[in-house]
Amino acid sequence: MTSAISFFIVRSLGLISQLAGLMIVIKILGEYQFGRYALILSAATIFAQIVDFGQSRYLFKQAHKGMGVGRLAFWSILSRLLSLAVLILPASIYAYAAGISVLAFIAGALSIIISQLITINRYKLIMDGKILVSIFLDSLQGIIFFLLILSTYESNFAVSVGAVFLMMLISFLVSFLASVIISSSGPAWIKALKAVARTSIRRSKKGVAFIALNSIYVGIEMFLTVSRFSLPVILAEFLGFKAEVAAVGLFQRIIGLEISLISVTVTAKIKDYYRDGVQGIINLAPAAISALVTGAGAYLGLVLFGPVTSWLGLNSASTLLSLLDSLAGLPCRIAVATAAVAFYIHLSMAVLGADKRKVRCISAGVGVALMVVLASTLPSDPYDRLSIIIDAFAIGQFASIACLMWLAVRCGIRFTRKSTQQDMPVP
Repeated sequence: MTSAISFFIVRSLGLISQLAGLMIVIKILGEYQFGRYALILSAATIFAQIVDFGQSRYLFKQAHKGMGVGRLAFWSILSRLLSLAVLILPASIYAYAAGISVLAFIAGALSIIISQLITINRYKLIMDGKILVSIFLDSLQGIIFFLLILSTYESNFAVSVGAVFLMMLISFLVSFLASVIISSSGPAWIKALKAVARTSIRRSKKGVAFIALNSIYVGIEMFLTVSRFSLPVILAEFLGFKAEVAAVGLFQRIIGLEISLISVTVTAKIKDYYRDGVQGIINLAPAAISALVTGAGAYLGLVLFGPVTSWLGLNSASTLLSLLDSLAGLPCRIAVATAAVAFYIHLSMAVLGADKRKVRCISAGVGVALMVVLASTLPSDPYDRLSIIIDAFAIGQFASIACLMWLAVRCGIRFTRKSTQQDMPVP
């Protein structure tokens, strides 16, 4: 219990910093520019996931088997360099055609790619039993970004969307350097960089192709999962819901903060998920508790938003309060959506522990497809457009949960309310 409390306290520092940074970004940019920021971030997130394509999860499994940081870093750097060489030009052309800043898009994508490299150092800390330090590293970027954006805000500089992404990139670079120092993995990274420089193109292609083949199902599943969490704002823009883009972008950021918080419990229980998965068992209790707590928290927060802002005498004309007021009118919908996200994340990680990658891939695909179809076909009355996007998102989540559980049962997995107590074998 003490460890769990420590995990939440440390992660909460990062979440509070992220939330405060988000509030300043909205205040600085205004509603329209914040909508562009959310759109670029969503596109960059999807692109970065294509570049990764499940390799992070595959290498995490190799870390469980004893692969050192040097080899993990070598293959991570090599695979991303090759992927970027192939994908960066068409992605930049897409960004230009979509009317978004190419430089901001590239800065956002590089930020997320660097965050993927940080996970290697976090893997080492988790394997060494230093989970609290790993969670601190996960929170560090949010703290640094908040300090950067706050200093800019206090200085009264004119800040563009591109400048915000530049600060994001700097915060991730500093976090990466900190992770190298804290995990004492500097020599391994230097050796990996030297090895990458010496490696022939032919060997690089063979090695990366081998990793890609072994991570293809996880790659597809992760791409679909990330797309599902990033598509709402892109759908709003594509469907012409211009007035709702900023509100949908804020909804996505709230979901992102929720996922960051849930990752604390997932990180703490990941060994349990692998241990149970090897025995064909999935404990539903963490997923159910997480869904109940997050759903109730979202509902209460939205219901109390109006009375609290009125009591505090806050200016409802501000961009942030205006966007939050739009979401506050949909407390049940958003509570259900956040609960579904929490349940799916825990359930999906438990299924990964059972090594049922195809199951995760199919269920994620079902959720994305249904969300896109519903958002595109539901009646688009101007007053209901925000509800359409959120409803489509929530229904897609529930479809993924139902599909995941049904396929897991067909694969012989049993659902329980308790975790096993045996030692976890190496997966």
